[in-house]
Amino acid sequence: MIDNKPQDSDRYEMHCAITNQVTKLSWYSHLGEIHYSSRAITTQAFFNPLFKTNLIFS
Repeated sequence: MIDNKPQDSDRYEMHCAITNQVTKLSWYSHLGEIHYSSRAITTQAFFNPLFKTNLIFS
């Protein structure tokens, strides 16, 4: 288990940044079930006037 998730599960993260708000969406699949969580982070240190999406597969 890593972070209360089975080690054989697939983990994905998507970070979307619009201006100064960053939303983190994390999800993983295990035994045919999809579990997800999202979190909005507002910061002045990160600024991008264009929509940016990063997909991280691990």
